[in-house]
Amino acid sequence: MNLFRPKLLALSLLLAGTGSYGYGQEQTPITPPSPEAAAMMRNINIPVSHYTGTANINVPLYTIRTRDMEIPIQLDYHASGIKVQDFAAWVGLGWRLSVPASITRTAKRGYDEGGFMAGDGDLVRNGEWNEALFDQKIDVCDGEADLFYFEIPGKSGTMVWSPKKKQFYTVPYQNLKIDCFSSYNTFFGQFRITDENGNRYTFTPSEHVTLDDFHSVPTAWSISQILTAQGDWIEFDYLEGYDLKYGYMTYGGTQTYEVQKSPFTRTLKDDDDRTESNHGTSVSPKYLSCIRWRSGKMEFISDDNRAWTDVRTRRLTEIKLYAQPDRYIKSFRFSYNTFSNTALQLWKIEEANQETGKRELFCSFGYNTKQNLPLRNSLDMDHWGYYNGPNSSNGSLFPAHTVLGHAIPGADLTPHWPCTSANMLTSVTYKGGGKKEFEYEPNRLTSGEIIGGVRIKEIRECASATVPVSVTRYEYLEGEACDTDIYYTSVDTESPYLANTFTYRINSMSFNALFDQNGSPIVYPPVKETLPDGSYTLYRYSSFAQYSDSLPEIYTPYAAGMMHEPPSYSSRTYLPRTSYAWQRGLLLEQSLYSADGTLQVSYNHRSEAASTTFLGTSGLPTGYRLMAGVNGALSLYNGPNKTGSVIARSCGPLFQPTQR
Repeated sequence: MNLFRPKLLALSLLLAGTGSYGYGQEQTPITPPSPEAAAMMRNINIPVSHYTGTANINVPLYTIRTRDMEIPIQLDYHASGIKVQDFAAWVGLGWRLSVPASITRTAKRGYDEGGFMAGDGDLVRNGEWNEALFDQKIDVCDGEADLFYFEIPGKSGTMVWSPKKKQFYTVPYQNLKIDCFSSYNTFFGQFRITDENGNRYTFTPSEHVTLDDFHSVPTAWSISQILTAQGDWIEFDYLEGYDLKYGYMTYGGTQTYEVQKSPFTRTLKDDDDRTESNHGTSVSPKYLSCIRWRSGKMEFISDDNRAWTDVRTRRLTEIKLYAQPDRYIKSFRFSYNTFSNTALQLWKIEEANQETGKRELFCSFGYNTKQNLPLRNSLDMDHWGYYNGPNSSNGSLFPAHTVLGHAIPGADLTPHWPCTSANMLTSVTYKGGGKKEFEYEPNRLTSGEIIGGVRIKEIRECASATVPVSVTRYEYLEGEACDTDIYYTSVDTESPYLANTFTYRINSMSFNALFDQNGSPIVYPPVKETLPDGSYTLYRYSSFAQYSDSLPEIYTPYAAGMMHEPPSYSSRTYLPRTSYAWQRGLLLEQSLYSADGTLQVSYNHRSEAASTTFLGTSGLPTGYRLMAGVNGALSLYNGPNKTGSVIARSCGPLFQPTQR
């Protein structure tokens, strides 16, 4: 058995959530998405809301209208902070072009085309587990479901594939019909999602990851056609780009030390420092080139003129708008600069008419360049991946820590403001002189402790240079983190109960989860929004205080079988907990006050969740359960169970619900 492999198995249940990069004792190989797919996933993971402190920043370009559907085409900026390893999409760092619909996925260890939990050979059933079988299966078993992120007009979320039922289920449950079709060489060859109104959205593969010289799998599916309930149609064409080769740090380094108390010695026993290891992933992307509908079309013009040190994706240069049949109306032209780390920077958009030669500013953008991001391969980042200043890593992949009172040098992973706000969008200037300015502040707990990322503090707006500035302010009355204790060592190295000689492992990433299922490191249950006239609104959301995650049941494999550990054993195992994230972030109360503090109106919101008997109706194999992986990973886990364990229960809206 590998040294310090966690010989623990957890009985836990995932109730809802979306995925973030995994932190855990056994680092799970994760195939990262392309820049375009990552931008879409981030908008789904961290919703624009007071609850996460994320401002709604978008630039509307055009709205496609049919008889029964409106589809806005716009630029969205996600203002939760830019991480050191973030890619710039084809419209610049932090931005995404919001098109009607798309699907992408993050693969966990293996790809789900062949199912998961199967490992190498037959499925492992209840009662068969022991230490030897655990060792045999743990390294070859794909224990986590891939996460599929979807977006259609008015809806977005996450879905997972059930190998037994051969169908997809949304997490949490949404009233959607999801069909998946295979082609001769592609298992997930086409998706069709039908919403509750009867509108049908068809998706075809748009990105493939190359596994070897003979095999590739799709990792993203773009919308190819929308058929509305009234029979209108919208069709989409794409341009194939160069194969994109990009790298990312593994962040899976571990070191094992043997420590003697007296006299104090610390000896390196095993070193898996992968600081210099970049994984290259080859992606074959497609880029939107045309949207056609009954009364018009939009053409999307792009080129590959990006900095040679930047990621090799295309950049959008122009959007042309036509009325049928091919009557040109106008264009939106995009201009770019680069940030100091060579990432693509969206500078301005101009509205133009190539027939008349008229060209005028549509909007331009300002950014925080007082603090600049380092190159993407830098180790200078905090616990959550945000920039925390030059040389903060001290050249080390592993964090500084203490062992029995002795300071061990390493990386400083604490967040440092204002470095966290490096290269963030600070202003949008519109045609006619109107302007919006955005002021951020660090995420903070109620205690005042700084957490990674940023939150919106103030939005200043004026219609023109001659009009007074109006200011909207945000106050975050409480802040709750997913986990305030961050562990990098396998044992408490300051514990007085340690043996005279003991061994511990240190990870380059935290053992425990730092993000909630929504992808945010912090949430704000009560938030105050003050409008320019002094009136204000208090928002109150459900949070960890009402719906905290629960510790799992733990079983340890021994030669003779399984042993159930007592509840106290869970305190520092870092295993995923049963997640109630689907119950958090719900708006409970909204109260509007006048400037003098007089309550004008108050709304109480009540959410009645559907109840689900989890196993049996979900189509999972007998003895399997869905569990929350570390940092939001979604896993199907098949054992071992103690005989007679109750793993079916009622929960929130997940898979097939039965209304009360």
